[in-house]
Parts: sequence; structure tokens; C-alpha cells
Amino acid sequence: MSWGRSIGLSELFDNAELNGTKGTQPMIQIEAILGNNRYYNEYIYPLVYKEYPLEGRFRVLWRDSLERTIGVPPVKAVFVKQAPQTNLKLSEMDISSGAYINPSLSAAFIYNLSHYYSNDFHDLQNQAANFYADKGTGAVSSHVMSLLQAPFPVILSGPYQIKVKYVLPGKNEVVSEKVITITNPME
Repeated sequence: MSWGRSIGLSELFDNAELNGTKGTQPMIQIEAILGNNRYYNEYIYPLVYKEYPLEGRFRVLWRDSLERTIGVPPVKAVFVKQAPQTNLKLSEMDISSGAYINPSLSAAFIYNLSHYYSNDFHDLQNQAANFYADKGTGAVSSHVMSLLQAPFPVILSGPYQIKVKYVLPGKNEVVSEKVITITNPME
């Protein structure tokens, strides 16, 4: 489950701003703030990430190639979704005219951490279950035993914060930073 917050825009973000280009980072960098996140701190962290990698052997495998970009925990699993398209690339005419005209502007910050929390949880749970199926329960740590016996925690309603930074390309200098609260209305 993911949820979002609408953004009021006068123009859409282009591909370089959201995804970067060859050799440059995205100019808009978004990261979840977990320090005051009740759901993460009370339910997800103790169960999934506290002793990561679990017992030194169980690592998130289902998203191995994404691990570097999204993180473990997946703090960078927040993105901008915009219409008409997310990967907008300005044409030479748009650049030379100094404007991109699009009558339909809508965008939102999408908080997608719960998708990764759930899949990380099930990935680690399945690895541990398969590993210990032949060994019995004597050698299982209390943390892994909790992981094996627990259902995935219900996502809490309430506030979830993100930090949005605007970074100058090439210099990697943060020129603007804002904390935004995205509210999950449902449990």
C-alpha cells in the first residue's frame, strides 16, 4: 500500500530533476524521515531491520539491485508521480523557448515504503523458514523466531514525514530543503 500528497505545480518536473542524467544525481532528492515514525520505530524496525542482516546471513534478496538506491531500510522509496508523465524530457524547442506548456498539471509525492517493508519482511521470513526447516528450533535466535511467528504489522494511519532537497547538479550542493508530512488516512 502506498499513499501520497498532492503538489501544487506551475510546471512539471523534467527527467533530469527527478532521475538525474548520465553522471549526475537527481536534482530533487526525496527521503523518508524515520526518526519520529511510530509505525517504523515500534513495529517494522524491531521486527525486520533491527539486527539486519539477520544472524549475519539473511539479507534482502528480492530487490538486490535496488538495495543501493532505495536503502535498507528503504528510506528512498518515495517518489514523485506526475501527469501527464513522470519521465518528462524537454525538447530542444521547449528549452529554446524557455517554456513547456501543458494544460494538465498534477503531481504527488508517493510514500511507497510499506511496499518494501512488506516484501523485505516476507523475503527474510521465507529465507529463515527454509534455512531452519531442517535444523529444528533449537538454534534459532529469539529475533528470528519472532520474525517466523509474526504476521506483517498492519500499517498505521497518521503522519509520515519526508525530506525533499533540491540539489545543484555537478556541485551536489543542497540549495533548498523542506520537510513535508504525508498523512495515511486509513488503517
